Amino acid sequence: MSYYSDTKKGVIWIGAYRGLTRVLSVARMALVARVLVPEQFGIYGIAVLVLSFLEIFTETGINTVLIQTKGKVYQYISTAWIVSIVRGTFISLLLFLAAPLISDFFNAKDALNLLRFTSLVPLIRGFINPSVVFFQRNLLFRTEFLYRTTIFFVDASITVISVYILRSPFALICGLLSGAIVELLMSHLVVFPSPNVEFDVKRLRFILNKGRWLTLSGIFDYLFQNGDNLVIGRILGSGSLGIYQSSYQVATQPVTEAGTILSKVTFPVFVKISNDKERLYFAYLKTLYATFLLVLPVASLFVIFPNQIVRLIFGDNWLAAAPILQILGVLGLSKSLILTSYSYLLACHRQKNITIITAIGTFTLLFSIIPLISFFGLIGAAYAAVLGSVISLIPTYHFVKKAKSTNNSAQI
Repeated sequence: MSYYSDTKKGVIWIGAYRGLTRVLSVARMALVARVLVPEQFGIYGIAVLVLSFLEIFTETGINTVLIQTKGKVYQYISTAWIVSIVRGTFISLLLFLAAPLISDFFNAKDALNLLRFTSLVPLIRGFINPSVVFFQRNLLFRTEFLYRTTIFFVDASITVISVYILRSPFALICGLLSGAIVELLMSHLVVFPSPNVEFDVKRLRFILNKGRWLTLSGIFDYLFQNGDNLVIGRILGSGSLGIYQSSYQVATQPVTEAGTILSKVTFPVFVKISNDKERLYFAYLKTLYATFLLVLPVASLFVIFPNQIVRLIFGDNWLAAAPILQILGVLGLSKSLILTSYSYLLACHRQKNITIITAIGTFTLLFSIIPLISFFGLIGAAYAAVLGSVISLIPTYHFVKKAKSTNNSAQI
């Protein structure tokens, strides 16, 4: 059976969603950056940073396991929903109670109430119907496009309106909160099957056993994605954090979109053809080449025209972000190649390999960032992020080649 047509449709629909939302995200950022100052972005960044930290460190890997597992998996939905509710409630309470300690750690008293307000987001997300994963599992990319686009438009619209009314970081959390509420409602109204209040310990053990390496990988990935933010927020303050996070978002999101789109589409396809090892590897190589050809021109724009891009998006008051933007363009290129390789490794059930790759990138970042910041200031953090990502390409190449040779040996 050929999945070329499904892959093509998936790339078109997911590409349309990611492209549309990223263009609108940049437009939203351009509007918001002319109302809020870097320090306010930094306060918001602290809230999102901590929320992501708690979500990643309690991740179970349920969604990936549901896609990766062949056969009928509908019986796991109710158990997954109960786990999600408990997890969301736990994160919400922990974030609310730890808010004073977190604001003290970052020396940002203004973050206290914002952190407590943010604690509502994981509480609402916990009740979302886990069946949304079947959009991707069953290659229903058009349906997912309509679903995700609706949520994004609500989030973006509420954010912009709230920023111009409140003129504070609370407006940005209002956008997150509204998006979570809309997704909660839609997931139970238009997504099937609906979960029940049922819990099966055996099914939970199966999910946790399959997802344990994904959980550990997610922790290392979080540290790699946000270790620089934690150090910057602690050492250089919320103003520098606001500049760095905004630069990071603009530089890496457009560049990694090709990798994200292709990996999101190809992962379920790779799983479906995983019994044919030669076909799987050939499909991976085609995806990798396509990613590189799509990403390179975009990354080059950030390297060549950083000042012009900063003026266009943020305005002249944000020119300190230009050299950071220039360096992080390289980061987006390497990240997109790694993301594509993750889909292949997951299809080969090599979650452990991904954990090792992310761990190597994380330790490289964490060991290099403080010395580099000491020598180069905020730009040093960008150098550390690029170094960690580039070093990660080495084990990625090794494990892909090892997976190919192992698969070929198994066939023989």
